[in-house]
Amino acid sequence: MQPRTILFVGPPSSGKGTQSALLAAELKLPRIDVGALLRDRARDHDPLATKIATTMASGHALSDEMIRPITEPVFVTTAAQHHSLIIDGYCRSVDQVEHLEELVAAKKLPPVTVIHITVNETEATRRMSHRRYCSGCNAQQYLITNTDEATSCLRCGGHLTKRSDDSIEVFKQRIRTFHKLTVPAIHALTARFSVLTVDGEHSIETVHHNIVKALTHAPN
Repeated sequence: MQPRTILFVGPPSSGKGTQSALLAAELKLPRIDVGALLRDRARDHDPLATKIATTMASGHALSDEMIRPITEPVFVTTAAQHHSLIIDGYCRSVDQVEHLEELVAAKKLPPVTVIHITVNETEATRRMSHRRYCSGCNAQQYLITNTDEATSCLRCGGHLTKRSDDSIEVFKQRIRTFHKLTVPAIHALTARFSVLTVDGEHSIETVHHNIVKALTHAPN
């Protein structure tokens, strides 16, 4: 495969994290989870960290001015070291698309291929209500039934908890933010880069297979 930046976009709970991790493992490429980067920054003890944490907890979007100094050094350094990379959770606004285009034009990032995962709002909400994170190994898992009872991680046995922004109220705000900011960003990505749209409402295995198939036939 020629050097490539593989970008995952889609609505909240569309499976971007799961699918980008699977693809990274299969292609042996580094994966940058932008949401995790921002959550890590939010744990610092300074005014910017507090602002990031408060904004994310409300379901509203962070400004590009807040995100760029955190993400750009990681993007550029990873691309320089590995030539190809996978980015999960970036270009959630048109400003971020323009930033990405600047990095590609300056040859700080390789050419971009976008994986756009689609899922309807009802299914996305159902997935969010079942999603849990392990406090030990940080693995993401889904409960068979929607319950608040403590459940052990299948990987390490650690305690599973809900993410702070996984509430119905915050999720609805995240969906509104997606339609207001990210849908226009996806249109902007389509005008600038190769975009492969994949139906995310199948099984994890089927969606992964379809992503690999689409990438195999995508132009370099």
